[in-house]
Amino acid sequence: MWDSIIVQALRYMVYGPPYYENISYNTRVSLQYLIPTFLIMLLVSRKTSGLYRGYGILQVIRGVSRKRMILLLYARLVGQVLKYLGLYYLGIVIFTYVLYIGGNNILPEELGKGVLQTDGSVFGGNLIMAAFMYITVYVVIALALSFAEHFVSDKTAYVILITVVFVMMELDNLIVVTGLPKWLHYILIYNFAYGLRNGIYSEGSVVTEMMVLSVTVLVIVAGSVRLYGKKDLV
Repeated sequence: MWDSIIVQALRYMVYGPPYYENISYNTRVSLQYLIPTFLIMLLVSRKTSGLYRGYGILQVIRGVSRKRMILLLYARLVGQVLKYLGLYYLGIVIFTYVLYIGGNNILPEELGKGVLQTDGSVFGGNLIMAAFMYITVYVVIALALSFAEHFVSDKTAYVILITVVFVMMELDNLIVVTGLPKWLHYILIYNFAYGLRNGIYSEGSVVTEMMVLSVTVLVIVAGSVRLYGKKDLV
């Protein structure tokens, strides 16, 4: 029983919302799937902006390397993302279990239907790949939010990033329902988290996606080190 519940919960987490031609309805469904994004970004915000006041300034005065401070900050952000996603997944497992015991031992098969490999394996390669990409995308989102805080206030950065993420998800839906070229998926990196839904790595490889995400991470980290190293703190 628990094997099936764990798989179903993972399916639900990484599959993403269906595609709808009704844009208004699609928007409402998309917002439901963005709940973990709203919460995780809220919980990891104000980290970079904190380096420019109070304790952050005190650390610099004490001679702590700014580069070290930024790198440690980003390491903590990655750890926080993993922790929050773990809690979110645990919540989905509990929810799925409640549906199971409340539905006469019938699992909600519609949750992420069709994600398993055709060979019938419980944790098929595509599902594991989807989970890995899902986590990686959220790490990139957290780092992007932190990077934005070098330029604007934490509240402004939050609003900008949430808006960008929402627009990416909506554009992904438009690409599918309007028949636009599939390569456009690759500039909407938030949707890499739902690659099983949009088929951007249906061939079983995420090389292109990981290259895009890796370059994004490197640019963010290098840019943050450079910006924080040169910016006046007072």
